[in-house]
Formats: sequence, C-alpha cells, structure tokens
Amino acid sequence: MPKITEAKNGSLAKNKKLNEVIRYLNSLLNMTVREGASSDSPKIISAENGCELITTGGSGEGGDDSAGLPEGYVETDFIMCSNGSPVNGKILFNPDA
Repeated sequence: MPKITEAKNGSLAKNKKLNEVIRYLNSLLNMTVREGASSDSPKIISAENGCELITTGGSGEGGDDSAGLPEGYVETDFIMCSNGSPVNGKILFNPDA
C-alpha cells in the first residue's frame, strides 16, 4: 500500500497540521470502493484512518459496462505520483457540460 511518511524531525514535525494532512492523504491513497444501493447517492467517507467511496448501485441490465456508475460519471484512468513512483488507478469523473 502506498504511504507518505509523517514528519518526525525538524521544524515541519512541530506543525501537527502537516502530519494530519499526511494521514488524510494516506487514507485517500488507500481508498476502498463499494457499490451502494441503487437509491443511494454517491459519496466519499474520509477520515484519518480510512477512506471509502460509495457508488450508486446499478441495475446491471442490458450488459452495459457503465452499470453501477452514478449518472453523468465516467470511469477514467489516471496516474498518481506516490513517493516518486507512478501508481495507476481509476477515478470517477463528471465532465462539465
């Protein structure tokens, strides 16, 4: 699992907000995704110790590859830099009309 190391020495370590931000970023880097009920709105639940993306449940009918994605959203490939190394992933993206 990707992880950003918290500051432990020097002037940056004295700033507790920096390490709080690092903990939240680490939870985003290791986000879990699950499908919610078809009537639920998509949402992100984020805390220092974990992050979960809940998508809207799809009907799954008709063999549509986008089943389970919220209306207007598309699954998009992206690459994020983590500790100087590329990490491949996917995000849900809602393009502006």
